[in-house]
Amino acid sequence: ANDDDTSTTSTHNRLRSTATTRLIRRLRLSSVQERRHFSSSSSFHLDPSSGLVFSDKAQTRARFQTIVGLEIHAQLDISTKLFSPAPVNNINSSSQAKGSQKPNSHLHPYDVAVPGQLPTLSANAVRSAVLAATLLQCQVQTESRFERKHYTYADLPHHYQITQQRWPLARNGSLTIDETSQKHKNQNKNNNNNGSTKCRIHRIQLECDTGKTTQATTTTG
Repeated sequence: ANDDDTSTTSTHNRLRSTATTRLIRRLRLSSVQERRHFSSSSSFHLDPSSGLVFSDKAQTRARFQTIVGLEIHAQLDISTKLFSPAPVNNINSSSQAKGSQKPNSHLHPYDVAVPGQLPTLSANAVRSAVLAATLLQCQVQTESRFERKHYTYADLPHHYQITQQRWPLARNGSLTIDETSQKHKNQNKNNNNNGSTKCRIHRIQLECDTGKTTQATTTTG
C-alpha cells in the first residue's frame, strides 16, 4: 500500500510540474507577442487626468492605466502600545522627555514574547482609527479581524506581525488635496479638476509594527 501511495504521489507531482511548465510557456509566448505588437506601434498617448495610455491618437484604444499606490504608516497619538499596556512616547511628548528615556524601559512581558502572554487590544487605538476612517470618508466595516503574518526580523521577538491583511477596519475612502500653488494650477489647468486632486483610499487597518532599533555611539576624550 505504501508503494502504491508513493507511486501515485510521484505521478501527481510529474503532472503538476508538466502543467506548470506549459502555463509558463504560454505566458512567455503571450508576453513576446504583446511586446511585438507594441513595438510595431509608432507612439503611445497619455491622458494625464486619468492615467490612461492609448495606442492611437483618437484615444479610443486604451491599453494601460497608470495607478500609483502608497502604503502610509501613521503612529496613533495614544498613551500605550497597540497590544500591551506598556507606555509609549506619543506625538505630544517633548523632545527632552523622549531623549531622557532609557532603552528597553517601556516593556511588557508580551512585547518580548514571554510564553503565555497574550495580546490585549487597546480600545483607544480602535477609537482613534475609527475617527481617522470617518474623517477620510471610509466605510467602517462591521467585521474586522486580526491575523498573524509570520516572518523573521531583528527586532521582532514574536517572529510574526499582528495585522489586518484581509479584514481591515475600514475601506473605500478618499482625501481631496487642494492645489493652491500657482505652479500646480498651471500644470493641471487642462485636467478640469478645479485645482484639487482626489486620492482614493483603499483601506485603513491596524497593525503592530516592529520595535525600534537605535544604535547609540559614544565618544571619549
